[in-house]
Amino acid sequence: MGWSSSPAGTRASFARRSAEEEIRAVAPHLELLADNGAKVMVYGEVADSIQGASSPLYKRPRFFRREQWLEYADKVTALARHTLTRGVRLAYHHHMGAYVETPSDVDRLMELVGDEVGLLFDSGHMTFAGAGESAAAVLAKHVKRVCHVHCKDVRPQVIRMARNRNWSFLEAVINGAFTVPGDGAVDFKTLLKLLHDNAYRGWLVVEAEQDPVVAPSYEYADKGYRHLRELMGRTDMSLLVKAKREGAEIVRVTPQSAGWNYVGFAAYRLAPDEEIAPRTSATDEVCIVILSGTASVKAEGQTWRELSGRSSVFEPRAPYAVYLPRGNGVTIRAHTPSEIGVASAPGKGRSPARLIEPKTMKRFARGEGLNQRFVCDILPQTEAADHLLVVEVVTPGGHSSSYPPHKHDTDNLPLESSLEETYYHRLKPAQGFAFQRVYSDDRSLDEALAVEDHDVVMVPRGYHPVVVPYGYDSYYLNVMAGPKREWHFKNDPAHEWLLQRSPTAES
Repeated sequence: MGWSSSPAGTRASFARRSAEEEIRAVAPHLELLADNGAKVMVYGEVADSIQGASSPLYKRPRFFRREQWLEYADKVTALARHTLTRGVRLAYHHHMGAYVETPSDVDRLMELVGDEVGLLFDSGHMTFAGAGESAAAVLAKHVKRVCHVHCKDVRPQVIRMARNRNWSFLEAVINGAFTVPGDGAVDFKTLLKLLHDNAYRGWLVVEAEQDPVVAPSYEYADKGYRHLRELMGRTDMSLLVKAKREGAEIVRVTPQSAGWNYVGFAAYRLAPDEEIAPRTSATDEVCIVILSGTASVKAEGQTWRELSGRSSVFEPRAPYAVYLPRGNGVTIRAHTPSEIGVASAPGKGRSPARLIEPKTMKRFARGEGLNQRFVCDILPQTEAADHLLVVEVVTPGGHSSSYPPHKHDTDNLPLESSLEETYYHRLKPAQGFAFQRVYSDDRSLDEALAVEDHDVVMVPRGYHPVVVPYGYDSYYLNVMAGPKREWHFKNDPAHEWLLQRSPTAES
């Protein structure tokens, strides 16, 4: 159920009136939703909309000044704050022909509104308005704000004609710009995985604005529903990224593949004299870790030659690492069989490129008894970087780590920071396995994962302990990044009693 900003019998609009007026206007509808247990109210701005007019698409309304955006964002936030008092979250609907239409419009609005405002993500409208940016890329940026989803497909040839012939929005719809999932060009597999990996638990609404004479409503609705069910049944939506057993690239995670905003990670196995150029963005900061072997790193006129690493990640000494403020033009050349880890995150280029020598890294034991493990800070928050934090941990067989379970998914400094994280796992002997669980307080995210040698576990949010079976030692390389480069975690209250029993057994 939802609400359009133009109540019955009026053409008044939020862009033209106060938050107080809008709150009074939505009151009956909000009460209806709340009384029926609805958790979301769809809100679509219709002020000056050309959705039902004969005007071409380019004549849609726009905010041209930052002051206009700020004023509008403040009103939307006030309305959303009010709806939450009734237990209903506002889901803002970006839409063709309206003030908030394009990816940049969505970016601007989400930047300016408060956390109270949710986002309705519409795959059809976003693809239509995308201007070259994929719907998945937009969803990945804002997925944590999404509280309602409209699943609509598009026919690209009709969209092209609509743009080239200056059709109105209504003409585009009548001519079949939209259709149901599975009948067009939208990559719903990727969208569903992004939603799943970020623990989305709201509605998926099969939708298509098209002529029912041409496309019978029930037939097409059933077609869209079946397509989504099929994808959800066969799409790998696990937080576990399995390693490749052959080739130079062992495993790779990007913000796009993970459905988050910061952390990228890749691991490589190189033969002697083999050279790679890691696939990182020119705007990424990068930390290259020589996990084992000997390799040289070359970037932007600097070369760090023959960095002699360990024979194994389980060797009790720190690795060599190289920090780069920009990822463009990096090459790594192996001189012996080598294993290389490449951590990345969006950078600002403020920190200097440099070699990080083993002697500068802090190594220490954490915990005691069966909770003891051995930590090496490779790129901690005390060392210069923009977003990246890199650390490695060795956990003996029969021990646990990242335990008691802790999380760092809430921007609540100094008590807790918001950091995405990857775990790159190694096992000794290599045929071993370990267990990692990723779960949230409300269990909307709850995955128990069996990891093998070279696998990666993605931690978008939630608690994430690791348990290692007897007989096998565990190593993992952690990469963390988020909006603020500080690591502050919160222990699971259900298990914090372990710290009272053993004060040194910290996460």
